[in-house]
Amino acid sequence: MGDYSRDPTERLTDSTSKHYIAVRMQQGVPLLDAEWNLLYDLRRHEHETLGTMFIGNGVPAGSDGFFIFAVGDANDFGIRMGACIINGKIATNDADIQYTTQPNFGNADLDDPLPSLTTPVSNKQFIVYLDVWQREVDAQEDTALVDDRIGVETTTRVKREWAVRVAGVPEDLLLLDTPPEGHVFYRLATIDREGGNDSITSDMITDLRDTQLSVQRKIEIRDADGDIIVDSSRFQQMVENARNNILSFIRYITTQYNAITAHMTAAEVLGLQAAEHIAATAETGLGLVNSESIGNRGALKFLSQMYDVENNFMVVWRDVVLTLGGTPKKYASYQNFITRLDERLNDQTVGSLTGLLAALDAGNLEEAVAMQEEINRLIGTASGSIPIGSIQVFLAQSPAGNLIQGQIARLQFTVRSFTTLADTYTVAILPEVGWQRLVVDSSGNPIPNNRITVGASGSETTILVDVTVETGSSDLQLLITSDSNPDEITQLTGLYVLTEGQPPPVGEDQVQISIDIVYPPATLDQISGVVTVPRNNDGGINLRVFNYTGQDVIFDLAVVTENAVGTWTINFAATQLTVTSAAGSGTFAGSVTPLSDAVYMQLHVTATVVIQGSTVSGAIIIPFEATI
Repeated sequence: MGDYSRDPTERLTDSTSKHYIAVRMQQGVPLLDAEWNLLYDLRRHEHETLGTMFIGNGVPAGSDGFFIFAVGDANDFGIRMGACIINGKIATNDADIQYTTQPNFGNADLDDPLPSLTTPVSNKQFIVYLDVWQREVDAQEDTALVDDRIGVETTTRVKREWAVRVAGVPEDLLLLDTPPEGHVFYRLATIDREGGNDSITSDMITDLRDTQLSVQRKIEIRDADGDIIVDSSRFQQMVENARNNILSFIRYITTQYNAITAHMTAAEVLGLQAAEHIAATAETGLGLVNSESIGNRGALKFLSQMYDVENNFMVVWRDVVLTLGGTPKKYASYQNFITRLDERLNDQTVGSLTGLLAALDAGNLEEAVAMQEEINRLIGTASGSIPIGSIQVFLAQSPAGNLIQGQIARLQFTVRSFTTLADTYTVAILPEVGWQRLVVDSSGNPIPNNRITVGASGSETTILVDVTVETGSSDLQLLITSDSNPDEITQLTGLYVLTEGQPPPVGEDQVQISIDIVYPPATLDQISGVVTVPRNNDGGINLRVFNYTGQDVIFDLAVVTENAVGTWTINFAATQLTVTSAAGSGTFAGSVTPLSDAVYMQLHVTATVVIQGSTVSGAIIIPFEATI
């Protein structure tokens, strides 16, 4: 470090904590190096903050900076000339180069020198990333900093450095998210290399950069604690479901509800055109979200457009399409669907949700998104395009022995489907902090976006989670959510505590819960697993708990409601259930009552027992719907 009267880094930290943005010189007083240094550092901090918060990371328009390409040399690849911005810091590559000829390759002074690439023994994925930092340069390195006229180094320089590095998957993923102090990382590409092959070809490389970078806009709605509850990802999923479900509705009406060769009346064509307007509007919204060109205010305006086309669809079907035919009318079966759509669009409240128009008038994006998701579910149900029912998720298998630091422990979960249709599901690993935990395939490769496919009722799907054991303990919990019907089909596993030097939690396949029988007026759909109960009536239900522990046990029982729309009451008197090994299973009963405003809810039932110090449990989530 140069000879400074005050440490520049400490001075900047102190000034930014006080929200200083500039330095003002005064007349008749000495000029100190500390003030000039702070002037520069404050300006740089402002620019980097601007880039981080309002522009984002990536490559600007007109540049192809740091594009990774094949060069034909063994264990090497090319790096395109150009610029890239990461957390407001601009890195510039002056010419097309290779990994082995980049400026810092062979620089032994780096804290982490760049290694030569080697041929992998087996098929393996790597992530190429850009490492950016800055360092001080003095006259010992750059003699031009000495003014020959006075022979003194009057100032030093701050230089931005970069290096293109390669990380192995999955062992280096945690490193990518925790760069050393003063460094920032940006993922450039993945390379899927073949075992025993020293070549890196174009078909192995997948570009990860965000290009054509401009001002970045995102959707972020936060709760009272500052946690994000609606983000661009959720908004995008909502818009995708709106488009997909209305397109499925159109296909259903034209190819299943009506014969594919049937002639449509003018009224039916008008109804289908109204549906197409919803799909076209949703498609426009997807373009805005994907281009990161929409923020909170724009999202409200977009949902106002969705309200207009959905309300027009409802009016056309109510006043035109439903009038077709003789007695009964041709589309009479859709009367309840249109009535419920009208309620969700125009009523002040529907159960615990705010109507879409009311939410938009109040400028409440959170409530508007929640109701649009409910409208998506309603349209999907009308076309039979979204899964309905429930899933069970349980820990099926854990590795033997104690957890050892550095070990990659694989836990196997099973998803059991009780839904009408197959769907993709997103797996969230909770809590966010803790040891590295990855959803992987059977080869140990991370699954993109943690998305898995779960079949229809009767199918089972395996989820593999690789945990890198570190010191101390770490929690693990999975949240599995249907992409098409996230409001109704979601399952949260129990919370597992993983501790170094201790055995992992035992599998939950030792305890299972199922519906034994429902009593009139309640009815059970055997395919979807949905229990329907008329409003203001008691629906009796008998649940069976299967004991596969091999021991006589007393289960602790818990029954709670989740995701309720409207008011429901439940009455389950039993808090414990004795099930012997010989009997294999036992039952307990209760009742569920939907009140006059009830729409649907989920009943979460768990049975838990402690065996030799380990907790063993099973769970089931049962969807309920209220009928008139």
